Amino acid sequence: MPLAGGMNLGASVPVSIAGPGTSTSAGAIESLGGANTIAGPVTLTGATQLQSDAGTLTVSGNIDITAGVITYAGAGNINVTGAMTSTAVAGMIKSGAGTLTLAPVNTFRGPITLNAGSPRSWTTVPWAAAVSLPRTTTCRLPCSPSGPPR
Repeated sequence: MPLAGGMNLGASVPVSIAGPGTSTSAGAIESLGGANTIAGPVTLTGATQLQSDAGTLTVSGNIDITAGVITYAGAGNINVTGAMTSTAVAGMIKSGAGTLTLAPVNTFRGPITLNAGSPRSWTTVPWAAAVSLPRTTTCRLPCSPSGPPR
């Protein structure tokens, strides 16, 4: 589902999606440029990629991962201001040069792999069974008493 030039899917538009995208799209949801918003609830029913090629993609609706791994990708920025939850064993991958900002309230607890880019502003980090970071990752994640052992 390509988004461009300031598209806004309102709160009354729920999105249920799975998959990496099509041959002409790099993600099941792909922000091509500009400031694009998905305000309604997003349900991921399988491995899914959300990609921001340029500009900023904001997902203000809650993201419920019912199966698979969510991949945040691209050179653009992605702001998830809604809660990210998982009702099944799920994982999260961050790739591409863009910055990923997550909401402070998340119940997601799957494994996290940061391949590239900068995760930031995670007020409460969704600490998982495993966090994988390459040496080149710039990480600005605060630790709190509910975080991992120090």
